Amino acid sequence: MSERGATKWTHESGRSLALEVGGRTLFEHRFDTARCKPHLHPWYTPGGTLLTCLEPWDHVWHRGLWFSWKYLDGVNYWEEREPKTDPEGETVFEGPERLDLSPCRATLSTALSYRDPQGRTVLREERQIVLHAPEEPDALRLDWHMTWTAPKDVKLDRTPPVEPTSWGGYAGLSWRAARSLGKFQALNSESQKDAETHHARARWTALWGLSDGLPLRHAGVAFFDHPHNPRYPTPWYVLLQPGFGYLNPAFLMEAPHTVQAGASFTLRYRVLCFDGPGEYERLEREARLFA
Repeated sequence: MSERGATKWTHESGRSLALEVGGRTLFEHRFDTARCKPHLHPWYTPGGTLLTCLEPWDHVWHRGLWFSWKYLDGVNYWEEREPKTDPEGETVFEGPERLDLSPCRATLSTALSYRDPQGRTVLREERQIVLHAPEEPDALRLDWHMTWTAPKDVKLDRTPPVEPTSWGGYAGLSWRAARSLGKFQALNSESQKDAETHHARARWTALWGLSDGLPLRHAGVAFFDHPHNPRYPTPWYVLLQPGFGYLNPAFLMEAPHTVQAGASFTLRYRVLCFDGPGEYERLEREARLFA
């Protein structure tokens, strides 16, 4: 536990890291895989608006803010169902974690393995997340740095986003919005709005909605694609449906990706949560700072 004034980090070894400001939780990051995949939930804006939805009935494998591949060598690592009737891949936390705490930020490093139904590791990941204490009264930042190494050739794939599966294309870093958010809007770095942002290539995309309760408040999340990422700028998967807000930099949208045996590749993203509606100038400044 690290405290500075009204800011407090709480670390449960092998399990979780949480941040409180002024006695109120802003987020809890479950970095173990007891619930199948590491995830952030609950996650609030500095103003107190809930952002995340955990395991909703329509997609119980959606967990707030999380990362998951879809298919590795044809095996599904995205969904989990009960009872499990199909072969599925498993994402496994390989402890112990490494944690560097300061009053202003926490740097959490973890290792994950992706195992096929026979228990063989097909992909290894080194993940580092820098979780920043609020530097502004209405925004909170998280930086994701992930490197994967393949013991043997492995193909990363998605459901193709063409008929009859035009809904496909998603995989990777994902945010499922809280049910209490609605009337969604979206904006990207190319000044495209709402439905125009879905499948569009952009350096960043933001999604926000109106929260239940009085006074009525906007709140949302923006993802920033780093210029060093392969396939930059990435295509995006964006949903603005009632009860289903979803944002994903869809690295595999347009094509699969094969990692050769012994090779590695890295993806970096910044995640910004904010109170209020998305503002182009502010988000563009954030993109320049991240780059």
